[in-house]
Amino acid sequence: MKTLTLLVGKYCGLCEDARMQIRFAQEDAAFEVEEKMIEGDEVLEAEYFLRIPVLMDGDKIVQEGNIDFVTIIEFLTNNK
Repeated sequence: MKTLTLLVGKYCGLCEDARMQIRFAQEDAAFEVEEKMIEGDEVLEAEYFLRIPVLMDGDKIVQEGNIDFVTIIEFLTNNK
């Protein structure tokens, strides 16, 4: 089963929206999500602070900012 990574931050409203969209996508596709807080990691903060939430498959960005379930499903369909 594919595991995606969701980069999130504290007090991030878009991160809450992303979690909801991911749950919608999981109703149609089998995948897991590992959440990673960027706070406390200088490298992640420098790279992603203004871009979170960021959904990734390894080093590949699936989507960032406004994450939607349609894009997640399309990505999973095209990247099995």
